[in-house]
Amino acid sequence: MDAVKRPARVSTPANGVLTFEADGQTWRLCASVNALCELEALVPDAEQVALLMSGGQANITTIRAGFCAFLRDNHPDLTQADAGLLLDHFGLSAAGSKLAQALLIAFPTADPARPPKAARKTA
Repeated sequence: MDAVKRPARVSTPANGVLTFEADGQTWRLCASVNALCELEALVPDAEQVALLMSGGQANITTIRAGFCAFLRDNHPDLTQADAGLLLDHFGLSAAGSKLAQALLIAFPTADPARPPKAARKTA
């Protein structure tokens, strides 16, 4: 089966992509379902994944894996070593902030002023 090819997504809250410039290139972070599955595969420690997802203090290996997984939707040839070089460019704190932003774009918090509508009853 041929792989599905799709164009790189532009950074908007509607599509969950965070775009940034680094090392003379435009990068696109995306916390897609595939990226989250890849993160889980790269980091078998569920507690570390949960820390990263909640903005907690995940270890450096988990941060690098998250950065790599979130970039691979739009940069499929990126390796974990490449992600590590980008982390060197940004620093861990800034990279963690970018991961948190990508997660927030992909999974915005619910607005308590607008509760979800009740499901319709079926006959």
